[in-house]
Amino acid sequence: MAGNQFRPPGCSGYSHYMGASKNLATLHDYLEDTLRSDIETMYNNGVPLFTKDMLSQISRQLEEYDQALLGDNKIRLKNMKGEEVEFTLCSDEPSGWFEWRCNAGDKRTKPFIFYCSIQRLLSQGQGDMFPFDPQKTCLAVGPVCPKLRKDGGASEEVDPPKLMFHVPTLTRLFELTRQDWETSNVFPEIRTLLKANRNRLYKVDNIVAFALGQLSDGNNFESDCAYQHAFVLSIQRILSEMTTPKPFYYFKPLLKALSKNKKDHDVELYAQDPAYTDSDKEVLADAGIKVLPDPKGFLQVGDNSMVVSISANIPIHQIIADIARPAAIIWDEHETAMDGPEAHSSADPWSPRVEKMLNDEYMYVMFKLPFADKLRHLALYIRKDL
Repeated sequence: MAGNQFRPPGCSGYSHYMGASKNLATLHDYLEDTLRSDIETMYNNGVPLFTKDMLSQISRQLEEYDQALLGDNKIRLKNMKGEEVEFTLCSDEPSGWFEWRCNAGDKRTKPFIFYCSIQRLLSQGQGDMFPFDPQKTCLAVGPVCPKLRKDGGASEEVDPPKLMFHVPTLTRLFELTRQDWETSNVFPEIRTLLKANRNRLYKVDNIVAFALGQLSDGNNFESDCAYQHAFVLSIQRILSEMTTPKPFYYFKPLLKALSKNKKDHDVELYAQDPAYTDSDKEVLADAGIKVLPDPKGFLQVGDNSMVVSISANIPIHQIIADIARPAAIIWDEHETAMDGPEAHSSADPWSPRVEKMLNDEYMYVMFKLPFADKLRHLALYIRKDL
């Protein structure tokens, strides 16, 4: 993709319509194609799809709605063009996108955030937006109400919640999973790999994990998701054990004296997934994982963070590339099928910005984890300037 330019198939820009608008089948087709051209141009000129300010705004307004403080039940955000866009929450008519990928946790009971990749923004005709709205088409985030989710064009009520594990039972199953992971042959390899990069990774002071999934679905224990949480807990422990590398090692007594009330190397662990149930949150909190509501995990990511994302169903790659430069990233290894305009059906596709960020600013380390299905194709990236 030369010059990191992004052009969807069949989109030829404004020149296609000069003197030929009368030949278009409908005004709707004209608007869709023109907006695709606008979005493509703005994207290639560096206009971000996601910003921390935007995420902070929607977070604040959803919190106000949850506390019955949002007087008119309207969420207001600025799109890529700088236009103010309104969403009316839980009205009788859909106000934007509808979501069909997940029906669990917080997504069952209250408005949640829908995220659009650049590929989806350029293919709004694929059916994620109903009804079509020119202003909302130029916006990569928006609220969705559970009762307005649609499938095949027909309105559906949210299904009743499934029976859930009792917390003590779920806790025990998760503890057994952690023991299985930490006594595996793979765990020492992870420790060795991370410690081999100690001179860079010792600066990590928090881990923010995204989309690790539910520990249980009804009365089914989700072992793959449990291993993913065990995986990030083990990374937290390894990073916390890291000592300051030379030449700073000889200054450790002085540094400790200057911060008497601070532990040697605390690494906080946060997790964000709207699919978490109340039982999941309780079990994870007991294990030392601080569960954050969407989108506060993104707001937590800073220069000294490690981001972990495994098989996400939102565009984590593209969000991180727009809002942060974390110290390290562990996420799914790049696949060519996850790149380019043809990846519009992928939930977490790559993009020219993601590829440029990783190629220019990060060093690549391959993970080989033949232990569980959800841990086989992960890659570690460490920022070069650490």
